[in-house]
Amino acid sequence: PTGAILFLPIPIAAFAGKAMPLSIVVAFAVTFVIMNAIFRFSQKIAHAGSFYAFVRASLGIEAGFFAGWLFMAFYPVLVALDMILFGATLNGIIVAHGGPNIPWWLLMIIGLLIIWAIGVIGIRFSARSDLVLLTFEIGVLLALALTILGSGAPGGDWHPQVFNPSSAPGGFGNVAIGAVFGVLAFTGFEASAYLGEEAQNPRKTIPRAMLLTVVLVGIIYVFFFYVVTVGFGLNNVSKIVTNAAPWDTLGIHYWGTGPTVLVDIASVVALIAGGLAAQNGAARMALALGREGLLPPVFGRTIPRFGTPAWALTFLLGVSVAMGLGFGSGLQPLPAFSLLSLVVTLCALGVYALAQVGLVRYFYRNGTFNIVWHLLLPVAALAAIGYLYYKSLVPSPAYPNNWAIWIALIWAGVGLAVLAWLKIRHRSLLAQTAEIIAGADDSMNSIS
Repeated sequence: PTGAILFLPIPIAAFAGKAMPLSIVVAFAVTFVIMNAIFRFSQKIAHAGSFYAFVRASLGIEAGFFAGWLFMAFYPVLVALDMILFGATLNGIIVAHGGPNIPWWLLMIIGLLIIWAIGVIGIRFSARSDLVLLTFEIGVLLALALTILGSGAPGGDWHPQVFNPSSAPGGFGNVAIGAVFGVLAFTGFEASAYLGEEAQNPRKTIPRAMLLTVVLVGIIYVFFFYVVTVGFGLNNVSKIVTNAAPWDTLGIHYWGTGPTVLVDIASVVALIAGGLAAQNGAARMALALGREGLLPPVFGRTIPRFGTPAWALTFLLGVSVAMGLGFGSGLQPLPAFSLLSLVVTLCALGVYALAQVGLVRYFYRNGTFNIVWHLLLPVAALAAIGYLYYKSLVPSPAYPNNWAIWIALIWAGVGLAVLAWLKIRHRSLLAQTAEIIAGADDSMNSIS
C-alpha cells in the first residue's frame, strides 16, 4: 500500500481538493462491496488464475479470456507510470536537497535499466524481504504522520470538513472522480486468491485474508490521506497536484532535510518494487506466448546462465522506454501519471463488473443462491462501478484525463478482436492463451 499512500494524493487532490479523504472513504466502500464477489467465489473455487478462473467458471471461456485481457493492460502501463513517476520523484528529491537538476527522463531510463538488470539476473524477493521493506516504508510514514498530527498541523488538530462533499471543487461529483483513483489504491486486494492452489484450506483462509486486507488497508489509507491533506494545510492542498514527492515536502517541513532522507528511500523503493513486479508479470506472459507461437519464438527463449527470459525483458525495456518518453514528454510526468493511473483503474473496474455478473449466474445455477450475497450486493457493486464510469465521462475531465476512457475502450476493443480471431482461426489456442494471461496476472500479484 505504500506506493498508493506516497503518490496517489497527486491525482486525487486534482479533483477532490481538500475532500481527498472523503474520496478514499468512498473508494473504501466501493471496494468493500466489490470484494463480496471475489470473497464468495474464493469460498467455492481455488485456482491460481483468480479473476480469470472465476469469470470462466461462471460466464464461459470467452468472458474469462476478456477478463484476463483487461487485466493484461496492467503490465506495460504500470511499468511506464511507475518509472515516469520514479524519474520525476527522484528529480524532485535531488533538487529539494540541493542537488543538480538531473532530467526526469534520464532518471526514468536509469530506473528501467535497474529493474531490467534485476529481471535478467533473476533475483527473487522472498515474502520475508517484502515484509521487511513494507515495515520500513510504513514505519517511516507513520512516524512522519504522527509528527504532523502531534504538531497540530496547519489550522488545528481536527478538520472534519475534509469528509464533507461541499469541500471539493464541484461537490460530490469530483469526490467520485477522486474515488476512481482511490479504487486503484485498493487494486490487488484479491492477491491472496492467486494462492488458491497452494494455500492450506484455501476456501476458508483466503476469504478471511481478503476481508482482513481490505479492512486494514482501508483504515490505513483513510488515516494517511487525512494526514497528507491536513499536513499541507487545507488552503494549500492544490500544491499537491504539481508536487512529484508530496511526502518529501512534508518531511522537509516537519522534520528537516536530514531525517527526510528516510522518506526519500521509502519513495524510491516503493516505485522500484512496483515497476519490477509489473515487469516480471509482463515477462512471464511474453515468455509463455512466445513458446506457444503467439509471439515471435525468440520471446520464449531463456538465457542459459540465469534461466531468465532476457529477450522478452529486453523487448519490454524498449516498450517501456518508448511509452515513458512518449507519455512523459508529451504530457509532462505528473499529468502522464494521472492519465495512465486512470486507464489502469477503468480496466480493473471492467474486470470487477464481469465478476459481479458472473457471481449471480454461478450461484443461481448451482442452487445455493442467496438474495443478499448473490444478487443485492452484486447489483450494488455494478451500480457503483457504473456511477464511477459515468463520472469519468460526465462532465468530461480536463485534458489529458479525458483520454483515459477512450484508451481503455480501445484496449477492450482490441481484446474483443483478438478473441474473435482466436475463435474463428485458432479456437484450440483460446483456452491456452487465456490461461497464459491468467498466469501472468498470478505472477505479478505474487511478487507485488
